[in-house]
Amino acid sequence: MPEYASLNSHTALLEDEPMLAVTILTIASRHMKLTGPGSQSRPYAIHQKLWSYLEGMINRLVWGQEQFSSSAHNAGQFGSDIIPYFRKGLRTLGTVESLMLLTEWHPRSMHFPPDDDDSELMLPEQMAMQSESDDRSGDSIKGIGGQRIDTWLEPCWRSDRICWMLLSMAMSLAFEIGVFDENTARHMAELNLVSDEKIRAYDRRRLHVKDLLLVYTTQTSGRVGLITMLPQNYCDPALSHIFDIRNVPHGQTKEMVIHLWLKIAAIMKTGNEELFANRALTRDIIRTGRYKEMLQNLYPVLTSWRQTLDSYVLE
Repeated sequence: MPEYASLNSHTALLEDEPMLAVTILTIASRHMKLTGPGSQSRPYAIHQKLWSYLEGMINRLVWGQEQFSSSAHNAGQFGSDIIPYFRKGLRTLGTVESLMLLTEWHPRSMHFPPDDDDSELMLPEQMAMQSESDDRSGDSIKGIGGQRIDTWLEPCWRSDRICWMLLSMAMSLAFEIGVFDENTARHMAELNLVSDEKIRAYDRRRLHVKDLLLVYTTQTSGRVGLITMLPQNYCDPALSHIFDIRNVPHGQTKEMVIHLWLKIAAIMKTGNEELFANRALTRDIIRTGRYKEMLQNLYPVLTSWRQTLDSYVLE
């Protein structure tokens, strides 16, 4: 993500990356402590208004209802034909970044049912009777405090589902706008409409988004126990140009952080494939105790990763 801390860059953020701007404000409004009159209630109202607006932007993105730019570069062209650097609105790198941000920082509304939550009215009678029977069953499903285990685990499962759906949207949009197209910079240079410096900056940002998508999908697919959404020839974190530490420029903290994320994602990918390939295999590994040996096999690479992290922090 570009540096938007400077006040001089805020206009560009609002005009070029509206969804990213609203996402940042939505996240900040939930976690920032206000002062003065109404400091306890105002954050809730501000956050709800921003989230309602952001939710509308996500809906327009899904249904293709975003307003098209009147720019000569965009008018009358398919989305895949628009020069990436001149993209504005909702189908941009910033939108992919905002969807990934939402997987880390959920809106407050995820903890509450939607306003029109009336699905209980259509619950079949048989299911309702089964639910009541489950509630009257023994303590085997009870957790801490006498509550059902699934009631306090459900927010975690819901969070995983949210992350999975947001990442699938981010992935679809990334393919649409050419994040995985390695020839993007060359095509832009051939048109000679953007300076070399801006092309390099855009391509660096594109590569960062691509690398982060690899990390996020690897982590999330392992957490929810599903196959990664990326095609086989895209889903390996080792395919990144900065997976090899020798390609990380000295003193570039952002590249080093992404390098470490890619490394740990590759370890997680190996663990997912060996330990959680399917439920039957996982149960067998636990039942036979083979998981201890398999975890020991991961210890050397995890130790090496930690040593790399510590050595960089101490520099």
